[in-house]
Amino acid sequence: MLAALLARLMRGQATAEAGHRLLGRVGERGPRLQIGLSPRIWLLSFAGSSLVYLVHADAEGLAAGRWPLLSPWLHTYSLPVFAVLSVVVALLWSLATWVHAVEDYGRRTLERARLILRAALRPPRARRARPVDDRGPRRRFGLAFESRPPPLPA
Repeated sequence: MLAALLARLMRGQATAEAGHRLLGRVGERGPRLQIGLSPRIWLLSFAGSSLVYLVHADAEGLAAGRWPLLSPWLHTYSLPVFAVLSVVVALLWSLATWVHAVEDYGRRTLERARLILRAALRPPRARRARPVDDRGPRRRFGLAFESRPPPLPA
Protein backbone atom coordinates (compact mmCIF):
# COMPACT_ATOMS: atom_id res chain seq x y z
CA MET A 1 0.00 0.00 0.00
CA LEU A 2 2.83 2.35 0.87
CA ALA A 3 4.58 1.62 -2.44
CA ALA A 4 1.41 2.37 -4.40
CA LEU A 5 0.95 5.60 -2.42
CA LEU A 6 4.55 6.60 -3.11
CA ALA A 7 4.16 5.81 -6.82
CA ARG A 8 1.03 7.97 -7.03
CA LEU A 9 2.83 10.75 -5.19
CA MET A 10 5.81 10.66 -7.56
CA ARG A 11 3.52 10.60 -10.62
CA GLY A 12 1.50 13.54 -9.30
CA GLN A 13 4.63 15.54 -8.46
CA ALA A 14 6.08 14.87 -11.93
CA THR A 15 2.83 15.98 -13.57
CA ALA A 16 2.68 19.17 -11.52
CA GLU A 17 6.34 19.93 -12.23
CA ALA A 18 5.83 19.42 -15.97
CA GLY A 19 2.84 21.75 -15.89
CA HIS A 20 4.86 24.36 -14.00
CA ARG A 21 7.67 24.22 -16.55
CA LEU A 22 5.14 24.51 -19.36
CA LEU A 23 3.42 27.51 -17.80
CA GLY A 24 6.61 29.26 -16.75
CA ARG A 25 5.72 29.16 -13.04
CA VAL A 26 2.46 31.03 -13.49
CA GLY A 27 -0.49 30.35 -11.23
CA GLU A 28 -1.11 28.94 -7.82
CA ARG A 29 1.26 27.08 -5.54
CA GLY A 30 1.02 23.37 -5.05
CA PRO A 31 -0.59 21.78 -2.01
CA ARG A 32 1.52 21.65 1.14
CA LEU A 33 1.97 18.50 3.17
CA GLN A 34 0.03 18.81 6.40
CA ILE A 35 0.16 15.60 8.36
CA GLY A 36 -2.47 15.63 11.03
CA LEU A 37 -4.34 13.16 13.14
CA SER A 38 -8.05 13.14 12.48
CA PRO A 39 -9.96 11.93 15.54
CA ARG A 40 -12.83 10.71 13.39
CA ILE A 41 -10.57 8.62 11.14
CA TRP A 42 -8.73 7.28 14.18
CA LEU A 43 -11.96 6.32 15.93
CA LEU A 44 -13.42 4.62 12.86
CA SER A 45 -10.20 2.70 12.27
CA PHE A 46 -9.96 1.67 15.91
CA ALA A 47 -13.60 0.57 16.09
CA GLY A 48 -13.40 -1.31 12.80
CA SER A 49 -10.19 -3.20 13.54
CA SER A 50 -11.15 -4.09 17.12
CA LEU A 51 -14.64 -5.24 16.10
CA VAL A 52 -13.22 -7.42 13.34
CA TYR A 53 -10.83 -8.97 15.87
CA LEU A 54 -13.65 -9.48 18.38
CA VAL A 55 -15.91 -11.16 15.83
CA HIS A 56 -13.05 -13.38 14.65
CA ALA A 57 -12.09 -14.41 18.20
CA ASP A 58 -15.75 -15.04 19.15
CA ALA A 59 -16.22 -17.18 16.04
CA GLU A 60 -13.20 -19.28 17.04
CA GLY A 61 -14.59 -19.60 20.58
CA LEU A 62 -17.99 -20.71 19.26
CA ALA A 63 -16.30 -23.32 17.10
CA ALA A 64 -14.51 -24.67 20.18
CA GLY A 65 -17.77 -24.89 22.13
CA ARG A 66 -17.49 -21.84 24.37
CA TRP A 67 -18.68 -18.29 23.90
CA PRO A 68 -16.71 -15.70 25.82
CA LEU A 69 -18.41 -12.49 24.75
CA LEU A 70 -15.79 -9.80 25.48
CA SER A 71 -12.98 -12.06 26.67
CA PRO A 72 -10.70 -11.46 23.66
CA TRP A 73 -10.68 -7.76 24.51
CA LEU A 74 -10.36 -8.12 28.26
CA HIS A 75 -7.61 -10.76 28.49
CA THR A 76 -5.22 -9.65 25.77
CA TYR A 77 -3.23 -6.61 24.81
CA SER A 78 -5.18 -6.24 21.61
CA LEU A 79 -6.82 -2.88 22.36
CA PRO A 80 -3.55 -0.91 22.78
CA VAL A 81 -2.20 -2.54 19.62
CA PHE A 82 -5.34 -1.56 17.71
CA ALA A 83 -5.09 1.98 19.11
CA VAL A 84 -1.51 2.34 17.84
CA LEU A 85 -2.40 0.81 14.48
CA SER A 86 -5.32 3.19 14.21
CA VAL A 87 -2.97 6.14 14.72
CA VAL A 88 -0.82 4.83 11.86
CA VAL A 89 -3.90 4.40 9.67
CA ALA A 90 -5.06 7.95 10.44
CA LEU A 91 -1.62 9.35 9.55
CA LEU A 92 -1.55 7.35 6.31
CA TRP A 93 -5.04 8.63 5.53
CA SER A 94 -3.86 12.24 5.81
CA LEU A 95 -0.89 11.37 3.58
CA ALA A 96 -3.24 9.79 1.05
CA THR A 97 -5.43 12.91 1.12
CA TRP A 98 -2.35 15.02 0.38
CA VAL A 99 -1.33 12.70 -2.48
CA HIS A 100 -4.82 13.09 -3.94
CA ALA A 101 -4.50 16.88 -3.67
CA VAL A 102 -1.11 16.75 -5.45
CA GLU A 103 -2.58 14.62 -8.24
CA ASP A 104 -5.53 16.97 -8.61
CA TYR A 105 -3.21 19.99 -8.68
CA GLY A 106 -1.08 18.34 -11.36
CA ARG A 107 -4.13 17.53 -13.46
CA ARG A 108 -5.45 21.11 -13.18
CA THR A 109 -2.05 22.59 -14.00
CA LEU A 110 -1.66 20.47 -17.12
CA GLU A 111 -5.20 21.25 -18.20
CA ARG A 112 -4.51 24.98 -17.84
CA ALA A 113 -1.30 24.57 -19.86
CA ARG A 114 -3.23 22.65 -22.54
CA LEU A 115 -5.78 25.45 -22.81
CA ILE A 116 -3.06 28.09 -23.13
CA LEU A 117 -1.18 26.09 -25.77
CA ARG A 118 -4.36 25.30 -27.68
CA ALA A 119 -5.26 29.00 -27.78
CA ALA A 120 -1.72 29.96 -28.84
CA LEU A 121 -1.54 27.37 -31.62
CA ARG A 122 -5.04 27.99 -32.99
CA PRO A 123 -4.94 29.62 -36.42
CA PRO A 124 -6.32 33.16 -36.49
CA ARG A 125 -9.91 33.53 -37.63
CA ALA A 126 -10.47 34.89 -41.08
CA ARG A 127 -12.13 38.28 -41.04
CA ARG A 128 -15.27 38.80 -43.03
CA ALA A 129 -14.90 41.22 -45.86
CA ARG A 130 -16.90 44.38 -45.35
CA PRO A 131 -18.97 45.62 -48.22
CA VAL A 132 -17.26 48.31 -50.23
CA ASP A 133 -20.44 50.29 -50.79
CA ASP A 134 -21.15 52.17 -47.55
CA ARG A 135 -23.50 54.60 -49.21
CA GLY A 136 -26.65 52.52 -48.74
CA PRO A 137 -29.24 53.93 -46.32
CA ARG A 138 -29.17 50.93 -44.00
CA ARG A 139 -25.42 51.24 -43.64
CA ARG A 140 -25.57 54.97 -43.09
CA PHE A 141 -28.54 55.17 -40.71
CA GLY A 142 -28.70 51.70 -39.10
CA LEU A 143 -31.91 50.91 -37.23
CA ALA A 144 -33.22 54.43 -37.64
CA PHE A 145 -33.83 53.58 -41.29
CA GLU A 146 -36.17 50.80 -40.23
CA SER A 147 -38.43 53.04 -38.14
CA ARG A 148 -41.62 54.66 -39.46
CA PRO A 149 -41.89 58.38 -40.01
CA PRO A 150 -43.93 60.36 -37.50
CA PRO A 151 -47.68 60.55 -38.23
CA LEU A 152 -48.90 63.47 -40.32
CA PRO A 153 -50.75 66.20 -38.48
CA ALA A 154 -54.46 66.03 -38.99
